[in-house]
Amino acid sequence: MRKNRIGYGIILVGTLFLLLFYHNYFFLVFLIGMILLPGVSYGVTRYTVAHCEVEVALAPAMLTKEQTVTASFLVKNPTMFVLPAVHVCVQCQNDFYENEESQEMIFAVARGNHCYEWELSSIYAGNVSLREERIFFYDYLGLFCFSNNVQQQKKVAVFPKRIELIVTMLDESLSIGQEEVNRYEQAEDVTSLRDVREYQPGDRLQKIHWKLSTKQDKLMVKEFEWESNRTRTLLLELNEVIEQGGLDALIEVWYSAACYFLEQEVSFFACYYNARTSTLSTSNVESGEDLNRVLFDIYECTSYEGQCAYEAYEQEERKEQDVTLYVAPYSYPVEGTEQIVTYKEQVRVVCL
Repeated sequence: MRKNRIGYGIILVGTLFLLLFYHNYFFLVFLIGMILLPGVSYGVTRYTVAHCEVEVALAPAMLTKEQTVTASFLVKNPTMFVLPAVHVCVQCQNDFYENEESQEMIFAVARGNHCYEWELSSIYAGNVSLREERIFFYDYLGLFCFSNNVQQQKKVAVFPKRIELIVTMLDESLSIGQEEVNRYEQAEDVTSLRDVREYQPGDRLQKIHWKLSTKQDKLMVKEFEWESNRTRTLLLELNEVIEQGGLDALIEVWYSAACYFLEQEVSFFACYYNARTSTLSTSNVESGEDLNRVLFDIYECTSYEGQCAYEAYEQEERKEQDVTLYVAPYSYPVEGTEQIVTYKEQVRVVCL
């Protein structure tokens, strides 16, 4: 814009010298037009900008990692004038990480509604915020600029991946076979036979109904229903992990464990520390909708240093038979606990 003003000023000065040298009416009319034109351009552009509206939309509101989402910028111009140059500055960032990405778009806007799109994605789980910070409108001559601090913000939730390895390891460590049934019956941790079905690849040998399999000449597997008086809890340590992607691995392991419990039709309590309010949040999870709601709440939290969730949970009253799976960074061992799962030497799951 500065170059445009300098260039326009040079033309004015040159026209003035030509008028003084040649005394020609043509140069006089041209000079008057050059003087009036910036005012007309300023007034028309300012009027158009005052009546324009800019809206930001993200669709869909939820997506998986590395899936692209389309950010739409709708510019409404109800006037008969054209905006020759609209400069939009947009920033996109995952709230858990400092991976801010900027995008600038310059386009012309005629009368009517005009939609401009930008595709974005995230390799990490969390809330991805799209902020439209500033919009610049330039006049026809490029001499004036009108800014609009809209400060619009939209968010899209990026779901973590379900890690099949974690589900398999948890199934091997926590699933209940016939030997465990006999052992838990005396401890009032009752497990009842719910159904019998054909064997499928991946089923544990401990669940095979050998007598029925012999009679039917094919492998049959027992399905047990958990009817326990135990309280099961998934405790997440939303810690600032130094390793790249460490926080993302924590969320994925916790989410995979939650999916495992729901697949076994077992309700549990989701526990995590909210650094914003300095409180331990606990929610009962009985369905996929409950899990999504808790996940959205976790995304609104901030990461922290130390074992705040574990320290706060230790102060809570709980029964001896309660089972708690603690998902924490690998570098944070807890003494006197049984390690269930380790993942990429970044996350460990222990039974408190």
